[in-house]
Amino acid sequence: MAHVRRLLAVEADIEQVLAYTLRRFGLHKYDDYSALIHEALDALALDPQAGKPQPAIAPEAWTIHIARRGRRARHLFMYRIPEPDTVEVLALAYDGMDLARMWRARGR
Repeated sequence: MAHVRRLLAVEADIEQVLAYTLRRFGLHKYDDYSALIHEALDALALDPQAGKPQPAIAPEAWTIHIARRGRRARHLFMYRIPEPDTVEVLALAYDGMDLARMWRARGR
């Protein structure tokens, strides 16, 4: 099982997305979205390559959508795999965002 490190900014991203979801869609959707977020993070812990490489963003960039079969979601985690047993999550982003710009801002 891989160690999943999250930047502090990712924690803020998660809080912001969940707060918006609660305000806009209610408690049921909040619970569902929270579960999707944690399922995606668990998937990365089990298999760092569960997402897709994104060489157009950066050579080391990966993304994993939080959506699951039958459960729609427009957010994804942006991450890299600095070591075979380590995942570094840089952002939880809306899939319509400029992902390359987000990567540059957070990828150091």
